[in-house]
Amino acid sequence: MSSTGDYVSEDHIADAILSVIQTARAKGQSLDELTAELLEEDALLESDVRYLLSEIVAQAWSQMA
Repeated sequence: MSSTGDYVSEDHIADAILSVIQTARAKGQSLDELTAELLEEDALLESDVRYLLSEIVAQAWSQMA
């Protein structure tokens, strides 16, 4: 990250995860359905990063229950 404008804070990441969970719940999705979405192949994240993200989201989901 070469400039201050490229920095993503932990607060931004936490806010994004919270938003994803709130959106999933509003659509009636279960944690399993959201996890399946997170683990789908995509060009943005490698599989190990997607898995780590799904674990973080699962922890946040249970804390918000």
